[in-house]
Amino acid sequence: TVKAYDNSTVKASNNSTVEAFGNSTVEAYDNSTVEASGNSTVQAYDNSTVKAFGDSTVKAFGDSTVQAFGNSTVKAYDNSTVKASDNSTVKASNNSTVKAYDNSTVKASNNSTVKAYDNSTVKAFGNSTVEAYDNSTVEAYDNSYINCRSTIECVLKDNSIVRKWDTNTIQYVSDNLKFEKKY
Repeated sequence: TVKAYDNSTVKASNNSTVEAFGNSTVEAYDNSTVEASGNSTVQAYDNSTVKAFGDSTVKAFGDSTVQAFGNSTVKAYDNSTVKASDNSTVKASNNSTVKAYDNSTVKASNNSTVKAYDNSTVKAFGNSTVEAYDNSTVEAYDNSYINCRSTIECVLKDNSIVRKWDTNTIQYVSDNLKFEKKY
């Protein structure tokens, strides 16, 4: 277990636990657990778990799990899971999963899945899937799929599709899409 303060730098591996404060930098590998606050920077690999507070910055790779609070910034790759609250910003790609709350902003690509709540804003690319609730706003590109109520503001581009579950309506903008009725 390591506690890092102020401008410390820590490399942790093999199930290590790190608490980082005040501009600390942490690299965590192999199932390590990190709690970062106060402008800390964390890079987490290989099933690591990170809780980020304040203005922390996190890059998560390889099935890592991140909980971000405050004004944290998270970049999640490779099947990572992120729960973002407050004013957090998340970029998720490569099959990552994000739950965004409060005023969080999410950019999802490469088959990522996003559930957006409260006043979250989502931009979805690739084959991403978004479920939007409350006052969330969604911009969908490429082949993204959005599932939401009719009160959610959605901007569609390319081959993206919106299904409004309360009105049982499907919206799309591309003339290239073909819909077939299944019997």
